[in-house]
Amino acid sequence: MPFPPLQLHDGFTGYTPTPYIPDVRARVRELQQSLAAKGYKPGAADGLFGVKTRAAVIEAQTALGFDPSGVVFEQFWIGLSGGDAKQKVSAFDRAPWMTRAYHYLGTKEKQGAADEALIVYFHGHTTLDASDDEVPWCSSFENTIMAESGLPTTRSAAAVSWAKYGQNVNRDDVRFGDIVIMKRTGGHHVCNFVQAKGGGKFLAIGGNQSDAVTETTFGWDRVIAIRRPDGF
Repeated sequence: MPFPPLQLHDGFTGYTPTPYIPDVRARVRELQQSLAAKGYKPGAADGLFGVKTRAAVIEAQTALGFDPSGVVFEQFWIGLSGGDAKQKVSAFDRAPWMTRAYHYLGTKEKQGAADEALIVYFHGHTTLDASDDEVPWCSSFENTIMAESGLPTTRSAAAVSWAKYGQNVNRDDVRFGDIVIMKRTGGHHVCNFVQAKGGGKFLAIGGNQSDAVTETTFGWDRVIAIRRPDGF
């Protein structure tokens, strides 16, 4: 599995409810130690990606010729360790919308009458423009991460709308980030492929998976289409 980017608040309890990076605090601590060894000032090596760590990352990104986003990608690790990061194309370069997907990892519906503002924001990227976080929102999430990446969207709240999006992908050619459309009870679901697993299953990140943005394992027998944005 490609290594998801590190960003502000990683390592803090409550900001990473789904441990998508094994021992995320250890990884942040390693980052802080590497930055300090290069003369930057990320603060204490405590495994918490706070404002000082982000400022040190931005300073290092600027010095190394990267976009000073404050988000740590695979190439930045290579550049920080003295390697030629420009020669490596990461999985997130090939599927930039996945950066946005992981940015929202852990977003979940609120209990009771209140609605999660981010999910309502996701809904705003469809013509349905729902205002309730209990309205199915997997397609709203997919529309959001594509729109935020500057890519075409379906503008539809229906997951099956993605079955004709972009270009078709055969299962043998599926790769990180591809859009997977599958059957579910009463309709369809859309998510993004992360990695294959044994037993005819695969891991995917998506919205409205157990009422949240999560990584979830599904069976290939449910899949009706795999798509990829044109040009990728």
